Amino acid sequence: MTPAILKLANDCLKASPVTKTAAERDEFREVFLMTFLWGFTSPKSELQGGRDGGVQGHKAGQQYWRDHPEKIKTVFASYGYVAIEAEGVWTVGWETSLFRPTSRERSHERWWVKPLDRSLCESAASSMYSDEETLILASGFLSPLGEYGHMGCFDREFNITRALKATHPPKVTMRSKSGVILKMKNATKSNAVKSNSKAADPIAAYSKAQPQTFRTMCKLLRELIDTAIPKATSKVWHGSPVWFIDDNPVVGYNATKKSVNLLFWNGQALNEPGLKSVGKYGAAQAIFADAAEIDPKAIRRMLKKAKANVFDSKAFFAKLRASKKK
Repeated sequence: MTPAILKLANDCLKASPVTKTAAERDEFREVFLMTFLWGFTSPKSELQGGRDGGVQGHKAGQQYWRDHPEKIKTVFASYGYVAIEAEGVWTVGWETSLFRPTSRERSHERWWVKPLDRSLCESAASSMYSDEETLILASGFLSPLGEYGHMGCFDREFNITRALKATHPPKVTMRSKSGVILKMKNATKSNAVKSNSKAADPIAAYSKAQPQTFRTMCKLLRELIDTAIPKATSKVWHGSPVWFIDDNPVVGYNATKKSVNLLFWNGQALNEPGLKSVGKYGAAQAIFADAAEIDPKAIRRMLKKAKANVFDSKAFFAKLRASKKK
């Protein structure tokens, strides 16, 4: 961490009117440094509530962005980010800002995009609910491997400072870390396919790419979903298996480093104690660290409710797009 940022943390700590123990001071600095980067990369964002160190760090990061824009490389380097230029497909959609690198060595990774360039921010806002896919050549700062973005489902965070649309047709080959091909397609909207199709099965490939424990969980969840809503269509959508009814996402799952998460797009309306709220549009999820935690009876009950209570996201976001054009 740079001395300048550490000094800001210590200055804020000294200015605090509340006397703190050694452990509280350490916690203040830790939270301050974490939210400093958030404020630095989101100078117009608002932090509602939170601990004192977090609030102070967020404000300090925003101010540092305004006062020292020339320090951007130094700040990112202090958090382990590296300057990089990469080609990939950028997808902006509902709670999604996904970058899929086209390079072979990183094609298995999913990056969460934070556009720092003003024109990119405007482009993202105009496409926010369209699931538009664009092949771009981007420069920016790439995080270490971890869990980033919505629900921690992304391998890295890519803070883009400059991007150009590529001139050739966008084609992406997605591989697992072991080299298994997950998907190869032109970067346009894909049609949903029946999950029991005898053709290439990207959902099976997704499961195969996971560690053995998670592979078993993915297989079990797929069997439960296919049995409960056999008329649904399914596809790998934004990098994860998702099931649709009338083009509206209903349920899906994704594997993170520590768990497999089962997400219901209208989960908050299902009144299920095993589901935790996610995001601001009514989704909720169940988190499983082991196959033994999956209760088939409970999952069937959730799926039965979900099938009868579909969130019409297609109409909802069409209305939002229309309102933004006015």
